[in-house]
Amino acid sequence: MGDRVTWGIYKGFNPHADPTEDWSPPSCLRCGTGLLPWVDWVSHGCVGYCPGCRDLVLVWSDWEPHPGFHSRQEKYRLIAHHATPLQLASEGFGEDALLWEWHQAIPSSEETIRRANRLRLAHSGESERLVVLEHLLWTIIWNTDRSAPELLDEYLRFAFRHPHFVRLEGRDVFMGYEVDLAVELERRYGERVLRLLQRLWEETRAKPLEFRRRLGLYFPTDDRAYEGCPEGFLELARGVRRRLT
Repeated sequence: MGDRVTWGIYKGFNPHADPTEDWSPPSCLRCGTGLLPWVDWVSHGCVGYCPGCRDLVLVWSDWEPHPGFHSRQEKYRLIAHHATPLQLASEGFGEDALLWEWHQAIPSSEETIRRANRLRLAHSGESERLVVLEHLLWTIIWNTDRSAPELLDEYLRFAFRHPHFVRLEGRDVFMGYEVDLAVELERRYGERVLRLLQRLWEETRAKPLEFRRRLGLYFPTDDRAYEGCPEGFLELARGVRRRLT
């Protein structure tokens, strides 16, 4: 992997530092402007922004095994990028440029959090594009040094319905590493997060494997965090938590 990269609370790796990958940044297919990543470029699908068209786009890339290396070395080179507008306007949202302005200005201010939350409430829905949009707005809300504990319950309920890796046009869309967000929310709001997870489990009574898939990363790994919790919930937590860091 390449060098460590960071966008706000999201940490990852730059996968394009290896010259054998023949990496070139994606460009807008309409105006030719170089695209900018929301978090980072990944092959299976991610969100970008065109500063020329001032639109958000979905980007994915095609790779092939590199002919100069043995297959066991797992070396690949870029074939092509594909970029298509997110078309959020089709869902009544016309603030792509504002989202990018907030993206560039993180950590988000208290006023930005309030405005982003109003947009979230006004454009929430179950369609694929609205789910992607809400994830983007949540990344603006949580990328802050302000406190917003009153929004935790709504976020965890949203994440239960729509886990962090979402689908759009048949492809996964990378929204940032969920474990980074989970660690940050635990650092800020630890006990409150745990109480809300317990309430959500009591309400849904989802099967442990389903709860693990949807919210497992938000459970602390340290048993000391569960002091005072009912034994049944502690037993669930031990079975569903899946954070590695």
